[in-house]
Order: sequence, then structure tokens, then C-alpha cells
Amino acid sequence: MKATDLTHDQQWDAAKTMETSGGGFASALAQAFFRADLTNARRILVAFDDLFLRYHRWNEEEKEQSK
Repeated sequence: MKATDLTHDQQWDAAKTMETSGGGFASALAQAFFRADLTNARRILVAFDDLFLRYHRWNEEEKEQSK
């Protein structure tokens, strides 16, 4: 799976978690993602695929634990 395969909502949720729970770089990257147009948002997702997937998985694990 790649970050570009996530739904828009999943990408957005991963970025929100990056912004609030990630380090300084992840937080700044999330803010750039929120401000980017579609072309640049895709560039960010492709370039930093590992970060978006890491925080997406984190969100999924949190959902599982809260059941």
C-alpha cells in the first residue's frame, strides 16, 4: 500500500496526527500538506510515503484499541 492509495479522509487524518503527535518535521510537513494544491499534495504523499503510512497505521491501531 502507498499513501496515494489512501482515501482523502485517511490522508487528512494521517496528516492531522502528524501535526499533533509527530515531531517538528512531521508537523511542518502536515501543515504543508494542508496548504498544498492537489498537485503538490500528491508530491508530498509520494516523497514522504513512509511517514503518511506510519501515521495512518497509528490511527488504525488507535481505532482497534478503542473498540
